[in-house]
Amino acid sequence: MDDIETALNQDYSIDLQLTTKKELKENDVYFEKYLNEKLSFKVNGIAKRFNYIGKEYEGELVYFYLEIENINAVDQIAISNKLLIQHFPAQENLIKSKVGQVNKSVLLNAKNYSETLKY
Repeated sequence: MDDIETALNQDYSIDLQLTTKKELKENDVYFEKYLNEKLSFKVNGIAKRFNYIGKEYEGELVYFYLEIENINAVDQIAISNKLLIQHFPAQENLIKSKVGQVNKSVLLNAKNYSETLKY
């Protein structure tokens, strides 16, 4: 969690103070902005915007919940994820997806920050 806090504090000149009583009330605005800048999806070859549903803290981890709506059928999802790698070159990001009843995941990093999941 310290990594995401450090990245956002530096990128947006803020002081999030995550999981403290002084945590910024509008922190989701910064999370959503950062995700939109560093994360992108193509479904069946077409760029799609995601809806930011929210986040959950668990120990040192932050889980972000995103949703892409109005998709009739999914053959593939191309993911580009550059979260935290500018500040932490050894960062690894686990992406989990669910399409219907099929779950898939991929581990991305600075050298391999994009992948296509086929369904």
